[in-house]
Amino acid sequence: MINVKIGIVGLGYVGLVTAVSLASVGNDVVGIDIDADRINELSEGKISIYEPNLKELFIENRDKLTFSTEYEKLSDIDFVFIIVPTPTVEGKINLNYVFKAAESIKDVNKNAIAIIKSTVVPGTAKQIKNKTGLEVISNPEFTKEGTAIYDTLHPDRVVIGGGTADAINEVWNIWSFTDAPVIKTTNENAELIKYASNAFLATKISFINEIANLCEKIPGADVDVIATGMGLDKRIAPYFLKAGIGFGGSCFPKDTKAIISYAEELGVQLGIIEAAVKANEDRINRIADMIKEKAKGTGRVSVGILGIAFKDN
Repeated sequence: MINVKIGIVGLGYVGLVTAVSLASVGNDVVGIDIDADRINELSEGKISIYEPNLKELFIENRDKLTFSTEYEKLSDIDFVFIIVPTPTVEGKINLNYVFKAAESIKDVNKNAIAIIKSTVVPGTAKQIKNKTGLEVISNPEFTKEGTAIYDTLHPDRVVIGGGTADAINEVWNIWSFTDAPVIKTTNENAELIKYASNAFLATKISFINEIANLCEKIPGADVDVIATGMGLDKRIAPYFLKAGIGFGGSCFPKDTKAIISYAEELGVQLGIIEAAVKANEDRINRIADMIKEKAKGTGRVSVGILGIAFKDN
C-alpha cells in the first residue's frame, strides 16, 4: 500500500469514521464540511458522536487530519470521497447534496477522482461524470453503528465500481491494507450492491418479526429459539434474525423506499421488498396496539421501554 493524500467531503457519522480510519493506516486526510460549527469542533479535537475506538484513533492520528469548510483545500488531492446525506423526499432519493459536492470538487480540481461512498441509485455516478467531467468511482460503505471503525478497517468485502480499470486499481490501492475480497465492477453494479444488501437485511428482519407474530399465537413457541435453530444453518446465518419492534434508523427505511421508487420508474415492481416494508409497518402498529390494549380502561399509564438504544452505550 502506498500512502496518499485523501479528501473527504461530508464529516457526518460515516464520513468522520472513514477519515479517521484512513488516517490510522498512514494517509493524510483533509476533511471538508459545510457545517462551520462541526469543523470548528473537529479542529479543536472535539468529537460529538460516539463510536467505539473513534476518539482514540482520532487522537492518535491528529497530525494526519485537517478539517476545513473550504473546497480549495482539495485542489492538490487526487482522491476525494463524497460521503454526504442522500435523504428521501416522498419516497424518492434526493441527490442534491451529492451533485453539489461533485460540482464543488470539479471547480477546484478537475483532475481529482471522485469516490462516491454515499448510498445512491444506479446511474448516479454516470450522471456525475457526464455533468462534471470527473472520473467517478463507486465505493459503497457497509459499516454498522457500534462497530463502524472495525468494519472500515476489516471489511467483509470491498466493492469498487468505475468506468476504467486504471481508476479502479488506483482506488483499490487505498484499501489494499485489508485482505478482504475485492469486487471490481461497473458503477451501476456497485451502486446496486449497496441497495440490494440493505434491502435483503431489512427483509430478513421483517421475516423473523412475522414469525414472531405467529409465535405469539402458539402456546409454547419461542421466536428466539426458532431464530437460533434457523441461524445455525450456514445458508441462513444468525445475523439480523432478532425479533423486535421492526427496523428503523437512518438507512433501512429510506433505502428500501428509494429502491422501490427507483424500480417503479423503470417499470419494475419489487414485490418482496414492498412486502418487507409493509410487514415492518404492520409490526410497529401491532406492538403499539398491544400496548393500547393492555392499557385500556386503566386511565393514564406509565410505559417502560427496555432496549431503546440502537447499540450498547
